[in-house]
This record gives sequence, C-alpha cells and structure tokens, in this order.
Amino acid sequence: MESCFLCLEPAKQTCEKCRNFSFCGEEHYSLHVNGRDCFPYRLDTKENVGRYMVASRNIEPGELIFREQAVAVGPFHDSTPVCLTCLKRVFGDFLCPLCNLPMCSQECCDGVHKDMECAIFSGAKNKLTITNFEEAHPFYQCIATLRCLLLKEKDEVKWNTLKLMMDHNSERSKDDHWNVCQHNIVHYLTNIWKLDFSPEEVNHVIGLIEVNAFEVQIGSLDRTEPIEECGTGRGVLPLLAMLSHSCISNSRYINQPGGWMECRATVPIREGAEIFDHYVSPVDDTQARVMALSHGWYFDCCCTRCADNTERGTFMSAYICQGLRERELYQSSASLDSITEEQDTCMGRVLAINSMDYNTSYKCDICGRIFENKTICRVKQEVEDVLEKTSKTDLTELEKMLEVNRNTLYSTHSRMLGIKRHLIYIYGRNPEMCTGSLLMKKIEFCKELLKVYDVVVPGLTKERGLTMYELYVSSSQLGQGEELLDLLKEAQKCLQYERKGTFEYEVRTKIKFMLQYLNNDLFENKSD
Repeated sequence: MESCFLCLEPAKQTCEKCRNFSFCGEEHYSLHVNGRDCFPYRLDTKENVGRYMVASRNIEPGELIFREQAVAVGPFHDSTPVCLTCLKRVFGDFLCPLCNLPMCSQECCDGVHKDMECAIFSGAKNKLTITNFEEAHPFYQCIATLRCLLLKEKDEVKWNTLKLMMDHNSERSKDDHWNVCQHNIVHYLTNIWKLDFSPEEVNHVIGLIEVNAFEVQIGSLDRTEPIEECGTGRGVLPLLAMLSHSCISNSRYINQPGGWMECRATVPIREGAEIFDHYVSPVDDTQARVMALSHGWYFDCCCTRCADNTERGTFMSAYICQGLRERELYQSSASLDSITEEQDTCMGRVLAINSMDYNTSYKCDICGRIFENKTICRVKQEVEDVLEKTSKTDLTELEKMLEVNRNTLYSTHSRMLGIKRHLIYIYGRNPEMCTGSLLMKKIEFCKELLKVYDVVVPGLTKERGLTMYELYVSSSQLGQGEELLDLLKEAQKCLQYERKGTFEYEVRTKIKFMLQYLNNDLFENKSD
C-alpha cells in the first residue's frame, strides 16, 4: 500500500497530474499541488540525514517551491505576557472572561485561544492570575507545546506529521535547559493540570518545537497592520522543516499573514539537487555558525563554506596578526617596552587551523604565529559587547568601532561587515550625511558587502537587494546613477516577493516608482 509522502500514513489518493505523489487526504494533497501544476519538489531519504527535499525538476530563481501554513503557533519560550491569539504584548487591561488570562480583546478571546487552550484553563477552581507584565513569565513556556499536544484529539492529520519530526531528546536531555522544561512544561501539564499526555509525548513535542520551529509574524485579525505591529511567535511547519541546512543555501522562506510561509528558490536549482535552507545567519562567521548548529541542532556542519577557512574567499572569519598580538600583550599586562619590541608589524591574515572545530587555534598566513582559541573568542566577544551597547544610528560610535578594530579584524570579518551595514543606512540620509567623502565611503562599503553577499547569500536574496538599492541611491547622489540602472532592476527582482508591511517591501515600492520615473524620463528624452 502506498504511503502519504509527508506523514507516511496509508494513502487515499495519488496525484493525477504527475502520478508520483500519494496522500492521506486533501490537507497534504494541497502541499503538493499549486493550481494546475505540481510544486517542484519531492522528499527523499538517506542514511544519517533522514528525509530531505530535492528538486523534482529544474527550478528558476524566484520560483515558488511550496507554500505551507503552520500546524501550530505559540509564544516564544521566554515570553513576556502576550495575547494568546495575536501574540502581541498585553498589560492586563483586558482579561478573558472564561479563563482570566490577559488578552487583547473579546475578538481575540474568540479566536485560536478559544479553539485550543481556553477550556482547559477556564475549568480550574482557582484561575491563573498574571500580575507582572514586564518580565518573561514561565506560564507561556507551555503554550506552543500544549497546542501541538491538543492536535492529538483535534486534528489527527496534523498530529501524524508531528509524530515523525525529530526531537533530539537524547542530546537535549544533557542540557540544563532540559530540567527547566521538565518543571515548567512536562510537570506543569501532566501533574498540575492533569492532562492526559505521557511525559514521552510532551518531551517529544518540546524537542520538535525547539529543533524545528520557525519564527512567524501573526497579523491582526483583519490583516491590515504593518509587520512591525504584528505579534511574533514560533510556528511548527513540518514540510519546511524537511529542508536541510547549508551555510550557502539555494532557497529562502518568506513570512506571510496567518502563519503561512512561502519557500522560493534564490538561485537556479537543477533537477535532483537538494534544496537547502540556512538554520543560522549566513552573514555570521564560521565559529559562530558551527557553535550555534552544534548546540541548537546537534550536528557538525560539513558544508564547503565551513570546511574552507577562507569562507570561500570572503575571509569573514579572518583576523589580523598585528592587532591580535597587541591585544595579547595588553591582556598579559606587558610593559610598553615589551609591546614595542614584540611588534614587527605583521599584517598577515589569521585563519582557523581547523575551521569546522569551534575550539580550534588560529594561524597567521605570513609569519605562522599561532593564536589560542581563547584569544580569538575574547577579542570577538569584546567587539560584540561594545556593538550591543551601541545605537545602530550612532555614526560617531560606529565609525570609532571600525577604527579601533581595523588592525585586529580583517576588513571583511563578519563583525566589520555588520558595522559597515549599519553605516550605509546613515550615510546619505540627510544633508549633513551627503558630503562627497561620506557618499564615496558608502559606495565603498556597499561594494564590499555585495562582493561578500554574492558568495554567501547569492541570487535573489534580500541582503543583496537592499544593498544594491543603497549603492544605486548613493551613486545617484553623486550623479552616477544612470550607469547602475541594471543594478536597480536586479534589486527589484531580489525584493519582489517581500511581505507587505516589511522594510524590504517599502524599499521594493520605492524601487518600483523610481524605475517608472526613470523609464518615463528616458522615453521623454528619446521623444525630444
């Protein structure tokens, strides 16, 4: 008997279009069919990986690979009190008349909260009372888990997909966070509220959420609010979770209203090729990515980028020998004379010896000097601490950070690029920031960023689109815009599928009007 491609339950039908997909019912059939066509993916299996997604035919950049709605959505693990329907922050002004939990309005009380957990909490003799609205409240840790568990009785199809998702409980049980979850979620639901779920079921759901959930933005019930005013939480999307990780991915997902996600190709994907997402930020350095993947997803990344200590020639993890030696000497409280004696002005690039080991030592590619991992970690942490305290609009402090670190971090180190990215949104924004020298500096930074982005986030990505737009604008301010018109058109392609209400969508709209104006202007000039 054929099995459903997603939940592996007995199939009830086969796709009449391609005859290659079988389904348990209409819900999973809808994840395969896109109007008159079939979505261009299939699920395969391989040892040590499990199920993963590949292209069922050639896929073009920007093409929709699939669309999926979260089977369950809830607050983040450490959440301040939020409305349990729209996930916006609440402050106790309105309480659910049935369960006494803080909500936005009666409209939200009658939403997903009523459909899911309200009946459980309203049945208590002593209703739960929340009084602190400024700090994270442990009660909200259980909501996403509870909503998934309730699908066992409410929606068998969704529950069947959750049962197959990986939870990594054998690895998770070794973390301190495991004990927090046992008390605040497992004990709370099974012993305090006496819900009929086994500890194994609860822990499985906790694990699948922590390993597989995605950030989702939930719009208001009328779907008219801008994205920054939407509630934010985590959603479980079983099909999206099938994407394996690569530090240079070939697809991206885009948040849509109502917990929906669209997955689109960013570069051409050939038939039979695996479709990749990135679980961690692709603009981070290798040490940060490898550590995050090991601790959060319990695997060691072996992609071509992580295996190359130059990060495919971008040097996003590179340091400078002279600056590291100076910081080592200052850290050891050496005298000024010894610091001067030690300095031989070696400007070599310092790279990881084994880039896939986040505890590796580093070595200068010119003088061969070895730097311990703790030195690298300390230097990077010092930069991150200062950057975290610095306003992203503080021109003086951001430029100071570049100057202070220019002899320690390589010019394209991920932290240096992060600072430069903040600066390109300051330069050219008002008359004082439009001097020739500042605009030239902005152009230099944009080109530097694009050169790296072309490698680590290639194709139709928002990072490239936003940067190309800024490069065009600054060049136009210097009277060089006509030469870069193709760049503006490419930026429009990169941002064409952004969700309404986002910053990226606003930039896309500006580009649209700019191109219309420029096309009309060119037409009028030709007419003359």
